[in-house]
Order: sequence, then structure tokens, then C-alpha cells
Amino acid sequence: MLRFIHRNREWLVSKLDGEQQSEYPSNTKAREAELTVLEAVRNLGGEDWEVFHRKRVPRPDSHRSKGEIDVIAIGERAVLAIEVKNWKGTVSIEDNLFFAYRGRQRPSQLPDRGKVANIISEKVSSLEWVFRAVNESRVDFAIFPLVVFTNDDCKLTEELSRRSDCWHLNELERMYQERVKDEQPMSPSSRDKMAELISNLGSWDEAGYAGGKLLEADIADLSGILSLDGNPLEREVGMRIEIESTRGKLSTTLRGPSIKATITDSSGTSRTTRLDPFCKLNLVLPTGRRRRIPVQQLRFLAYGHEGIEPWRHERNIRSEELETGSVTRSKDRAFFEEGKRLSGTARNWAEHGLWVNLDISGVDGLLPNNQFPHLEISKQIFVQEKEIPVIMNNISKKGIIYLRYDDDPD
Repeated sequence: MLRFIHRNREWLVSKLDGEQQSEYPSNTKAREAELTVLEAVRNLGGEDWEVFHRKRVPRPDSHRSKGEIDVIAIGERAVLAIEVKNWKGTVSIEDNLFFAYRGRQRPSQLPDRGKVANIISEKVSSLEWVFRAVNESRVDFAIFPLVVFTNDDCKLTEELSRRSDCWHLNELERMYQERVKDEQPMSPSSRDKMAELISNLGSWDEAGYAGGKLLEADIADLSGILSLDGNPLEREVGMRIEIESTRGKLSTTLRGPSIKATITDSSGTSRTTRLDPFCKLNLVLPTGRRRRIPVQQLRFLAYGHEGIEPWRHERNIRSEELETGSVTRSKDRAFFEEGKRLSGTARNWAEHGLWVNLDISGVDGLLPNNQFPHLEISKQIFVQEKEIPVIMNNISKKGIIYLRYDDDPD
């Protein structure tokens, strides 16, 4: 009996720990800043922008997406991919590294804030790659990577102010006039395809402590959350689980803990169940670290979109099979279609030409050296991840797809 009571008291102590996990003010302000930018671009330049918050763009070399973009806006002429920063003080840049400092401080006295502009530019490259892979078409519209600073107590140095990818929130209209206004309108088809693509991209799962602290992470495939009968909760996009302890301190001490969960699916339909009060939620944080949170410390958990699209899942499976040697080059034969136009991505130069990833189905082709009149210049232009229009020319007995350069892409 004493052991039972001791266990219950330890459970209550752990529950109190969750109630003391409050949100950091800086995190709250950062989220508010993102929402402010999201609202600011809805009618930028008098256009009707379709906006998305915190979407995770898959990287070509990873299975799950980690490249979160704070705000993505699709307009009539362009797409904006925005990294939002709520920094205070003077913001400067040295060797692509950003610094924020106040008063007489200098960047050399402070830790850097990272290569912010480079990172958002890389995410845009990944977004273009995914668009080509999903739609089997070129990116025929502008996607602008931007860093937007929102704090009123923020001043950009002269060097940053001259850049076309760094703006203060109150300068967005000027940015539109200088960068977007004169772009050719996007075709309705391209705009619809981009909107559909971004809608299907991944988003973080969430876990909220009872004290208000919010964790954005991946809930592990085996979440660890069990119903009272021992069955695990199954993942469902958009599902939210509100968690409530139904007994007071005295009752919990004498009778044991009790947890009620209200589960609401993406359609708004709710149901109530009882959870195992001693289960723990398994999280994978953005850093890759894992954390197990006792269920009594939580106020809610919510599932975002996993973002592993069928086309990507099949490509990853095929890549794994190629690595193990279980797929023959006959797979490439089935993919080959003479005269087929594609938009590929430069991978690496070899002795006889440029290997090009054809983005769909995980197939590579060789663009021979004779396709480049000025070979040395071409090697400087078509670096890794550079988009290149190609046409399927022929396929060898060994299954190598030979390409030719598309001089007149659609």
C-alpha cells in the first residue's frame, strides 16, 4: 500500500513539473512576428496572395523534410519564401554570417546568428526541385527567397539595406515594387500546381506542456501514447488530443492517477477515451534529439502533415533498392522514352560528360561532353543542383540513358 501511494505521489510531482514548463517570451514573440508577416503579404501590392505558415520543404538527400519556411506566399507574378526574424538592434552581415548587436557592441564580440540568407536560398532550391519532380515540368516563374525583419527596434546596416533579399517589415511594399511588380504573370496552371504542392508539404507535430511551453517536433512513429487498454493511438493528420487529469491530489494519492483524452479529428469530430496515466510521449526534436515526456505533463498534442508524398516515398524505396543491388538497369529502360523533354538537375561531371538527375523516379542520365560547345565554361555554369533542360536521346545496352541539351525548352 505504501509503495502504491509513493508511486502516486511521484506521478503528482512529475505533473507539477509540466505545469511549471512555461513558454519563453522570445518564442511567443517569434511566432507573433511570423503571423504579422503572413498578414502583411496577403494583399501585398494589391494582389490576392495565397499564404502558408511553417511548411517543411523536403531536401533531395533526406527522407523527411526539415527545411521549414516560415511564410510562403503565392501571388499573381511570383512566389515569396520568407524567413522571419524578430531581432533587436543593428543587424549586419560579414562573410554571409548575420549579427545583431546593440549600442557599442561589434559583431566580433558576439556569436553569429548563422547564414540566414544562404539557408533560405537553399530551401528555395529544394522547393524548385520538388516542384519539378512532382509536376514533371520546369519552374517557369520567380521564387524569391527573402529575410524579413519585424522588430521596430531593428536597423539594417547600409550593406544589408542594399541587398535585394533582406527587408524590414515596413519596406515590403517597396520590395514588391522593385522585385515583383515587373515579373510576368504566372500561368493559372503553375499557380494551382504550386498551391497544391505547398498544401501537401509537411508541418511540425506539436506537444504543449500544461504550463504553456510548446514543442514543435516529430512525434515518433511509435508515439508512446497508449489507451488504458494498452492500444496505441494511431497517427492521423490534423488530429488533436486534449489531455486532462480527472482526479485531485488527494484522490490521486489514494486511488491512483486518471487521464482523460478528448480526441478531435481533422473534420472536427470528437471522442473521449482514457489514457494509460504512466505512458510517455516519444518526440524527435528538430535537432534530432529524442525526448520522452510523461503524459501527465502535457496539455495537448497535435499531429501535423507528415509530408512524405507517394512520389517521394517510391523514389526513396527505389534508391534503397539500387544501393542494395536488388534493382537492375531494366528499370531505367522502362522509364526511357526517346525525345522526351525533361528538366533535370546537374549532379556531377565525369570524364565523358555531365550526370543529370532527371528528378522523377530517381533516374540519372548522361549529357555527353559534345553537347557543350564551350566545355570549360559549361563546367563553371552547370554546377551541382543547377537546373538544366534536356531531351532523352537513346539508351545503351547497359542501360545508360544518353541525353542531349534542350536548346528550345518549353
